Amino acid sequence: MKYFFCNLSVHLIVAVVLLAFLCAFSNKVMKKKADKIYKYFMPVILAIVLTVYCYFIVVPRFFDIRNVVNDNYQTATGVVESVSPLKNFVKIDGVYYYKNPIHYTPAVGETVDVRYSGYANLAIEIDSVQN
Repeated sequence: MKYFFCNLSVHLIVAVVLLAFLCAFSNKVMKKKADKIYKYFMPVILAIVLTVYCYFIVVPRFFDIRNVVNDNYQTATGVVESVSPLKNFVKIDGVYYYKNPIHYTPAVGETVDVRYSGYANLAIEIDSVQN
């Protein structure tokens, strides 16, 4: 649970920083102090980046706060297809599950049970299935 809230905090900080840059560039454009041509388009680019970032990363984590606090997780069983080099996500049966890199990381081809949050696919627990 600590990893979830630390992860959420970091992503919120990144979103706030993007919003601050958006406001700063918008202010320069409104005051007509943008001296380079790319600075005129930065508010539009930053608005698109911020919207996509919030839609795919921040908002799903906000939806999962209730599930994480109440220990209400979903369960899936599958075969590990790939593991990221940083060991922060695994691909199990075509679905990416994000996980704490210092916890157990299964090997490729291993059958596992995964408990995960509903919206952000944050893997709370990954256990190997013994046949």
